[in-house]
Amino acid sequence: MSTALVVGAGVVGLSVARELALRGHRVTIADPNRPGEQGPSAAESRILRCAYGARSWYAELTWRSLGRWRELERESGQQLLVPSGVLSFASRGTATGWEERSLAALRRLGVPAERLSPREVARRFPAVGTEGLEFALYEPEAGVLRARPAVRALAASCRVLGCAFVRGEARPAGPGCGWTTPSTGPT
Repeated sequence: MSTALVVGAGVVGLSVARELALRGHRVTIADPNRPGEQGPSAAESRILRCAYGARSWYAELTWRSLGRWRELERESGQQLLVPSGVLSFASRGTATGWEERSLAALRRLGVPAERLSPREVARRFPAVGTEGLEFALYEPEAGVLRARPAVRALAASCRVLGCAFVRGEARPAGPGCGWTTPSTGPT
């Protein structure tokens, strides 16, 4: 059995640790804080969308993650992803093409996405102002990730899978010397 050290007990670090553990690796997770205590992953919520411009690899990973979040929801018995849909706005005169590149990438991947005219935005989302709007990119299956509960569910899953938690941080040991992980005790 191989071993792995994952630095950071946020949503990304814990997701990587969980996947490694599911694949049979012995995993240690190092972080100076308890999972869900500090940092962006300790926030109440995060937007989970697949639109990332022309970076279709990132869009594909995000799309695949939706299935993993549903799997963790079943495992934990909690709702972690709130499917609300996500609108991204292209403003007249200031649009950079990001939305068009995002839409093209999502369509290539088969990710549900729509290009909405200002008129369609006003009809479907009456609370949204459309003045100066060129169009909106709508991802109906995107939504809000309940970040703090998701991190705690990931940490619990990692513990069940045998991952070890160490309170500490990784920092360079010197030029070309690798990394050290000083432990301040288990989390």
